[in-house]
This record gives sequence, structure tokens and C-alpha cells, in this order.
Amino acid sequence: MTLFVPGTPRPQGSKSRASSGRMYEASKYLKAWRRDVTLMAARHFRGVTLKGEVRLALDFVMPRPLRASDLAYVPCAKKPDIDKLERAIMDALTDAGAWKDDCQVVAVAKVKRTALAGETPGVWIDVSPFAPPSP
Repeated sequence: MTLFVPGTPRPQGSKSRASSGRMYEASKYLKAWRRDVTLMAARHFRGVTLKGEVRLALDFVMPRPLRASDLAYVPCAKKPDIDKLERAIMDALTDAGAWKDDCQVVAVAKVKRTALAGETPGVWIDVSPFAPPSP
């Protein structure tokens, strides 16, 4: 099952400390991003919960810098970290009921790249049952 969630991918896992000592997510945009991913995934999966081992593929399309020419490829080797982007998606998919728990994910392929000229930022998500390689 493949879906695209438009928007700016947000990381989960970077914490900040309030003056009271309480820890909170550093990204103030995370809550809205997770909500969008959860709602789109819930609509896409329509109550189907994957059982057993799961394979996950993520293609994070980060916003293109305003000063980039239409022809230039712009690398995306900068923050946020890809593992923190992945964490937000996996928790949103758990909330959406795509699987019972993200511990079911046994294989992950992930890419973080800058949007091509005219391409919408967001994330492509592909979830499928895991098929072990044959010997």
C-alpha cells in the first residue's frame, strides 16, 4: 500500500527542557504533521491492520530552497535527521492502525531528498507484508 502525504516532514525525538524541568518535543510543528499523516493513513488503510512482519519504505521530499535554480539538483544532507523523520511516520502509522505496533517493522528503506523543481514536499510511504529472501 502506497500513499503520499503532502507537507513539510517534521522530526520526532529532539527534546527541549522547560524551565520547570519538563521535557517536550522541540519541533512545534510535529503535532500537526503527525495528525496529517495519521488521518491520511487511516483513510488509506480503511481499517486494514497488517499482521506479522512488515516492510516500510519512506521517501522524504524536503522543501526546495527558494534560491535553487530550476535545473539544479540540491542535496539534502542537513537537518532534520532521517531517523527522527522516520520515527514520526512510524508512530503516526501506529496511531492510524496500519499495524498493531511498530515493532512489527522488520525492514526499512528510507531516503531524504530535496524536492525537484515543481515537486510537492511531503513523504511517500509504502507499507507491505515482509517476505524474507529465499535461500
